Amino acid sequence: MSGSIPVSFEFNGENLISVEFPDEQVTATLELSPMGSQLYRIRSVPIMIEAASFGDIIEAVPGSDGSLRFVRVAERGGWRTYDFLLSTELMESKRITAVQEHVLSLGGHWEQVFGGVLLLCLPPTTDYDPTEDIQRET
Repeated sequence: MSGSIPVSFEFNGENLISVEFPDEQVTATLELSPMGSQLYRIRSVPIMIEAASFGDIIEAVPGSDGSLRFVRVAERGGWRTYDFLLSTELMESKRITAVQEHVLSLGGHWEQVFGGVLLLCLPPTTDYDPTEDIQRET
């Protein structure tokens, strides 16, 4: 890949690929599903990226090192992503576990990053908004 991108978010895990977003000067490791020639569906939340979101199909060109360089969003996925900064106690609570399970039952996806950030992704087929369930008093 040409040039150095100043900000990089690298996560460990299987099936993660480094994707450079040159206009945003950010490189992030993402889980991607191949969808065709230079097309990939994003299967993890692109942290600090505005150009693409969870569920989008992106066009990206491969670099010699196995990384990808973002070109454009080929198709918007229409998913909604909610983010919450939670205490360790709340993150590990039955209430949050129930919300995570509900999101999965709707065909959604969730991730926990940076220790206390909960990311909930909901497909366009549901109108569920987890905000009230996350923020309600116990």
